Amino acid sequence: MNRRVISLLSSVIFLLMIGSSMTTPILPLFLSYLGASSILIGIAISLYGLVRAPLNLPLSFLLANKNPFISAFIGQILVIVAAIIMGFSTIPIEVGIGKIIEGIGIILYVISALRILAEFSSKEERGGTMGIYTASLLLGAAIGPLPGGYIAEHFGARTVFFLYALLVSASSSILFFALKKIKYENSVRSFSKKVFLETLKDSSILIVSYVISSFFIVRVALTNMILPIMLSEAYNLKEGSIGLIISSFWFITTIPNFIAGRLSDKLGRKFTLSSCLIGSSLSLLALYFVHDFNLFILILVFLAISTGISGPVSAYIIDLSTKENLPISLGIFRTFVDLSFFIGPNLAGTLLATFKNDHIIFLFLSIYLLSSLVLLQFARSK
Repeated sequence: MNRRVISLLSSVIFLLMIGSSMTTPILPLFLSYLGASSILIGIAISLYGLVRAPLNLPLSFLLANKNPFISAFIGQILVIVAAIIMGFSTIPIEVGIGKIIEGIGIILYVISALRILAEFSSKEERGGTMGIYTASLLLGAAIGPLPGGYIAEHFGARTVFFLYALLVSASSSILFFALKKIKYENSVRSFSKKVFLETLKDSSILIVSYVISSFFIVRVALTNMILPIMLSEAYNLKEGSIGLIISSFWFITTIPNFIAGRLSDKLGRKFTLSSCLIGSSLSLLALYFVHDFNLFILILVFLAISTGISGPVSAYIIDLSTKENLPISLGIFRTFVDLSFFIGPNLAGTLLATFKNDHIIFLFLSIYLLSSLVLLQFARSK
C-alpha cells in the first residue's frame, strides 16, 4: 500500500469533514430561522443525498478511464462554492441550492477516493486501510460540530459556512500540490454492457450496499435532525451544548475504526457487520426506555461504539468485486449510501412530525436495523 496516498486522502477527508460537520448542529436551526417547517428542513437537508444518488453510476462510468485525483480536486472546488452560497442564503431554497452543489462536489471526491484506495491496497490489508481512511473521516465529523455550535452561538450561523469554505480550500490545496508528485496509471480502460448488467444483478453487492447504507440512514437521522431538535426542545440545550454532544458522538464513533478494520481482515466482513447491527439495535432499543438525561447520554456512547465498528466494512464491497466491475460496484454502493442522506433526514422529519419528541422514534430505528441484519444473512461472504 502506498502510505503517501492513504495519508493524502485521509488528510483531505479529515479537513473536508470538519467543515461539513460544523454545519450539522446549526443547519436545522438555521433553516428554521429562515422560516422552514420540520418537513421542509428534512427536504432541504436531504437534497445533499438526493442529488448524489442518481449521479453515482453515470459518474463512475464517465470517470472510469480518468485520473481520479483530478476529479477529486474538482469535487473540492464545488464544495467551496456550495459553502459560500449557503453562507449568503436568506431563504430556504438558497440553502437547498447550496446543498445540491455540495452533494455533487462530495460525490466526485468520495467515489474518486474509494477507487484510489481500492486500487492501491491489497485484500489482506484492505480493512485496515479503510479503517484509517474512515477513522479520519469520522474524526473530522467528530471535531466539527463542537466549534460549529460554538461559533454559531457567539458569531452567527453564517460564519460557520464561510469557515467551511476556508477549510475545504485548505484541503483542496493539499490535493493540488500532491497531484504532480503521485504517479497514477489507470487500470480500467473501458467497461462493457455485459459487466454492467452482471454487476447490477449481483444480489450480494446489492444486499451489502443496502445494509451498510442502513447505518448511514440511522446516523444521519440522529445527528442531523433528531438529536439536535430533541436535545433543544426536550432537554432545553443551547447550540453549543448540542454541538458538544454530537461532536462527542462522532469522536467516540471514530475510536473503534482502527481496531475494526484489522479485525474485519481476520474475522471477516460479514461477521463484523453483523456485530455492528446487533450492538446498534440493542442500543437504540435501550434509548426507547430511557428518559433520564445522564443515562440517555451514556447509551449514546454505546451506540457510537457499535456504529463505529461498521466503518471499515466498506471493504466488503471491494472484496465482492473484480478489477473489471470495481467502478460499477462502487457506483452501486455509493448510490445506496447517498440515498441514505435523502432518506435519513426525511425519515427523521416524518418521525418528529408524527411523534414529536417521543422516544418511540428509537424503537422504530432499532427494528429497522434488525431487519437489515436478517437481510445480510443472504449475502455471500466474498
